[in-house]
Amino acid sequence: MTEPSFTARIEELTTQNARLTTELEQWKMISSQADMAKCQLEAELEADRSTIVALREENIHIRQILKFARTSAMNLIESINDICVESVDSASDICE
Repeated sequence: MTEPSFTARIEELTTQNARLTTELEQWKMISSQADMAKCQLEAELEADRSTIVALREENIHIRQILKFARTSAMNLIESINDICVESVDSASDICE
């Protein structure tokens, strides 16, 4: 069995090197695309976090408004009940 010639071995290694260089460039491109996707996802995540913070603040504000509205409604109901009692008492006094 004869060994391949020195020139043939260089050509074989050159071909193999070209193939590996092409594969390396493909992996670099894939890595670059992954990095860009990661950056985009990180930006979207930060935007989503900001939205969550804003929604939490809005939720707190709405709860405060509802608490005020409930208190106002209860006070109004109490006032209406007082007026009704006074009206019934007044009507009773007139009928007697």
